[in-house]
Amino acid sequence: MYATTDDGNVMEVVILNDDLSWWQSFKLGRNMPIFIEQFLEDETFRKEALESITV
Repeated sequence: MYATTDDGNVMEVVILNDDLSWWQSFKLGRNMPIFIEQFLEDETFRKEALESITV
């Protein structure tokens, strides 16, 4: 997904998931819109989310 913030910054958001149980898929589907909205609008949340990624 590509998004442009109110101040003109452009972001690309890619979320990959694989081999989820039906319950995990259900929870992901219900919470993804909230996560994406918060990720795009809240810089502190975005930084914390990016720091929590383990590669």
